[in-house]
Amino acid sequence: MSKQPAPLIYPTPLKDINHWLVYGLDPSMSRTGYALMRVVLPNDPLGLQPCQHPGCFSHASHPCEGCGRVGGLYPTQAEWAEVGSVKAEKASDPIWIRGKGMALHLREALVSKGPSLPGLPEPTGLLISMEFPTPMNDFLVALNRIIHMVFFENTWGITGRFKTIRVLTTNASTLRSVMGLSKTGRKNKAENILRAYDFIDREKFPRLDPDSCDAVLLAMMGRYTASLLLERGREVPEKALYALCSGQQRAKGAGSHMHIVTQGILHRPEYFYEYARKEYTFLVRYAASPKAGLERESYLL
Repeated sequence: MSKQPAPLIYPTPLKDINHWLVYGLDPSMSRTGYALMRVVLPNDPLGLQPCQHPGCFSHASHPCEGCGRVGGLYPTQAEWAEVGSVKAEKASDPIWIRGKGMALHLREALVSKGPSLPGLPEPTGLLISMEFPTPMNDFLVALNRIIHMVFFENTWGITGRFKTIRVLTTNASTLRSVMGLSKTGRKNKAENILRAYDFIDREKFPRLDPDSCDAVLLAMMGRYTASLLLERGREVPEKALYALCSGQQRAKGAGSHMHIVTQGILHRPEYFYEYARKEYTFLVRYAASPKAGLERESYLL
């Protein structure tokens, strides 16, 4: 008896956002790849009026000849803006220097290429799609934290540039499965570059390296997520759709720590979450103070 596929649970769409900037990042202390694209839901030229072309709403996998809709919905459009990689000139520099320097470049690439793209209307959402930092990999965990701190520090004002900010993380094994990659380790670089060129123009971006190509693949995970948030799930390939939206329930942990999680990435708060600037309170004990209680200090983070 064949196993029934898990049900799909789609994310709640964001009705007030029709445009996303997707920023694919492949963090590494040796060299970090990045890929920036925008995903836009153009205005429907028919204003959601019925198309007169026969069978328009039954075209579930290809555009209708009469109006260009797919399954009765106008499709999104995607455009690559910037792709590259960055590394420290001296690998002997301290980790925090290398990490912060790369994060500053990544932030600048977003600032210079993102909101300034021609024809990009407001409001726009930012979707940062990056590799999930393996908990036992101290370098990736450290770089992930540095990127968050540099991107969201209060001197930059990122929250004023975007209507909402979402962070999507995908672990390496899931990315390989979704992208149909079979090789691992150093042997996978040529395969990953070849796969990335399925999504990006080789003539426009002829110098993809082993890090920027992975950023392209991670940006595609963000692109699929943007389609789902724009209620265009038909655009998402089946493997990516199940990885992102699977409703399969799974037990995690043991004993009193056991809990049920939903398998899909978009239903896991540790993999997909919103960044929203807000006030956090910290409790401070001053050793010289005669008071027994704690004092409160609040910061916008």
